[in-house]
Amino acid sequence: MSTKNSPAQIREEILRLLSGKRRSISLKHLLRALNLPRNQRKLLARELEKMVQEGLLERTGRKSYSLPGRPGYITGTIQGHRRGFAFLRSESGEEFYINPRHLHGAVHRDQVVIRLTGGRGRRREGEVINILKRGQASLVGTLYQAGSRFYVLPDDRRVAAEILVSRRALGSARPGDKVVVEVQQWSRGRQPSRGRIVELIGPPGTPATEEKLFRYKHNLPGDFPEAVKQALELLPGEEEIEAIAVAEQRRDLRQMPLVTIDDEQARDFDDAVSLELLDGGGYRLGVHIADVSHYVRRGSALDRESLDRGTSVYLPDQVIHMLPPLLSEKLCSLQAGRDRLALSVLMDLSPAGELLHYEIFPSLIRVRERLSYRQVEAQLEGRGEEYPLAHPELAPMLGQMDLLAAELRRRRLERGALNLDIPEARIELDQEGRPVSVERRRQGRSESLIEEFMLLCNEVVASCCTEAGLPLIYRVHSVPQEEK
Repeated sequence: MSTKNSPAQIREEILRLLSGKRRSISLKHLLRALNLPRNQRKLLARELEKMVQEGLLERTGRKSYSLPGRPGYITGTIQGHRRGFAFLRSESGEEFYINPRHLHGAVHRDQVVIRLTGGRGRRREGEVINILKRGQASLVGTLYQAGSRFYVLPDDRRVAAEILVSRRALGSARPGDKVVVEVQQWSRGRQPSRGRIVELIGPPGTPATEEKLFRYKHNLPGDFPEAVKQALELLPGEEEIEAIAVAEQRRDLRQMPLVTIDDEQARDFDDAVSLELLDGGGYRLGVHIADVSHYVRRGSALDRESLDRGTSVYLPDQVIHMLPPLLSEKLCSLQAGRDRLALSVLMDLSPAGELLHYEIFPSLIRVRERLSYRQVEAQLEGRGEEYPLAHPELAPMLGQMDLLAAELRRRRLERGALNLDIPEARIELDQEGRPVSVERRRQGRSESLIEEFMLLCNEVVASCCTEAGLPLIYRVHSVPQEEK
């Protein structure tokens, strides 16, 4: 090769050399074969690593490479087992057994190359010959002491490793504590794994410790990244909502009697309902959903982060939000007395609950009152004085909602819907997060009311999207078996 070569030329020559090889080729051999000057040897090493990452090459040793799919060598991910052995799951989904003696320092979730060593019957076996990438940089486990030695055993028993920790790296952790250890050196030959404690979780068994362990076990996200925080600073404030609605020509529904009905412990409110009587009989039911899409634009930092998180996770004393609290608890939470941007579905229904007409549109709303299920239940059962309304004029609307929900439920059951009235258990915790009582709860009329309204709204939106040819994810259940 010439004294000056581009990365593309080097790649082409590497692939040409390997195409005629049945076995792997070492870095030393490549250096000789390519006849590169000394100042381009680092360039060769970088290109080899890039080609491995891009799937153009496989690393079959510390400094040897081959084309992908070379007979007798498989690349994949280690799936550890608590009994010490492991399996390699290849990219094609095949599995290969690996004896503990043949792991050579590889642990659960590592990306490795194995050499097939045969096997008996239908079980194919292999031996790890190279660890391409470690699957975990830190682990959760328990700190132990044996004489003057301190080590961490991972809670995930699929990781068959003891991580030695020096006394200087213990911090305030004590034997028996749950900790997070950062692995600084994985075992090689007879050399043990070594690491340092980066977080003290706490003594096992306490609510605070168990909650942290739950977060680590399920890889739940922590704080929002800087890009999201910067995006939040650019969002409009509450004082701009009315101007936004005018500029977007949203329909103003602030005079409509909207309420939210949720559990007493609810922390954010993303839907509200309303009901008005039509002239000549019938109802106009409204379901109003916070318009998150106005704030979370497609492809934005907020969109990417919410996609990664997928959902909000509700723990006993906190919420791990899918959206930052500025949105989930403020701008996109339908708080009573506050102007909010929403998507509204208005449905005209006959007295018997038959759908006559519907509209779906962006709106500007203002919730009249935040109600709890218990509060609405008391109103429907004639015990309103126990949980009085801040706006007593809403009481007749709640009664009308109850009547409409009963008609909607009747029609749904006539269509063949299943009635799965499964009781729930509500666990009451003390201030330290320890359970003190368990209450058995069944769905009341207030919860059934909201359920019927949301089911109808979902059917209307699904029908609208189907008629318009819009893509939609449908929730479909197979026909139930009568014997079950």
